Amino acid sequence: FETQIGLISFASAAAFGYQHPFTFAATIAFIVVAATIPAGERETGLLDLLLARPVPRHRYFSASLALVVAGALTLPLLLLGGTFLGLQIVEVRGELPWTRYVPCALGLSTLLLALGGVALLLASGAKRRSEAVSQVVGLALAAYVVEILADLWSGLQWIRWASPFHYFKPIQAAIIPETPARNPIILLALCLGVWATAAAAGEPRPEDKTIRFGCVAFAKESSAEAYRQVRAYLAAELGRDVALTIYPN
Repeated sequence: FETQIGLISFASAAAFGYQHPFTFAATIAFIVVAATIPAGERETGLLDLLLARPVPRHRYFSASLALVVAGALTLPLLLLGGTFLGLQIVEVRGELPWTRYVPCALGLSTLLLALGGVALLLASGAKRRSEAVSQVVGLALAAYVVEILADLWSGLQWIRWASPFHYFKPIQAAIIPETPARNPIILLALCLGVWATAAAAGEPRPEDKTIRFGCVAFAKESSAEAYRQVRAYLAAELGRDVALTIYPN
């Protein structure tokens, strides 16, 4: 923020709306809610019921990821639309095109994508939604505070680079046309890395497979052939022989 103070003007005031605390709170809240849906469904037991059906785990993860991406792209676009309307209403000396704020919206999108990836990663291993939400909110708040305090105390410069907010500078992007794309690229690299890690963490564990195919076994007739087929399938998936107890319906 300190590097952006010298750029104060009407144009920068409009760009500040993209990093206003209320903007952060509203947009990040939506992303956190969307990204922690898997943890909520695991807590209620709905996830086990969903995986008992022939639905690949990666498809379920892709649906959660799609919701996060949709929010990360739509919310900044709405903010950009508000900027466009505001510039049409307010009389400004000289021409101030709304396109100047497109980099601000793109930067906010990359920031939300990165935070959404972190939220998906934490939600993939959480057993309760409240646990995942508290972890994400705590990390985001700590990263934001570090970025603010680093302008006041040089002792935090060594850890400042780890804050995603350090790579989001909407005022600088709006005022300086030749601003390099380094910051959005770093945030995109971060979101791709955490997405890949979250996808790997969401792969079925042995106990998940046992629950899933155990539900299928209950749905079948308790015949010797069904017992043999289910046992052979589980042995192939788990890499070891298993013993099943099938209760008749």
